[in-house]
Amino acid sequence: MAAQLNVHAFREVTRLRFTNTSDVTFGPATVWVNAAWAFPIDGLAINQRLDLPLNEFRNEYGQPFRGGGFFATEIPTPVVKAEIVDDRGRFELILVRDEIE
Repeated sequence: MAAQLNVHAFREVTRLRFTNTSDVTFGPATVWVNAAWAFPIDGLAINQRLDLPLNEFRNEYGQPFRGGGFFATEIPTPVVKAEIVDDRGRFELILVRDEIE
């Protein structure tokens, strides 16, 4: 089971944005969306903000997350879950908003 961090994540059309408001610092880690698409990060310090492009998240087959946007040809995939995974385990973010265009 994932520990829940007091970090609020926001999907703003084609981006996932969050600020580390917890007391946990991360070294190299992976941000996961919907437990299927991953994006590696170098780290996440306390009070650091990340602004990640959803179309750069990849699943196990190398397929991109359907982030949407003005020129999208497919229906965007909703974001229902966001997590950070490192060598200590899985940490769930609080998804506040999933704004699809």
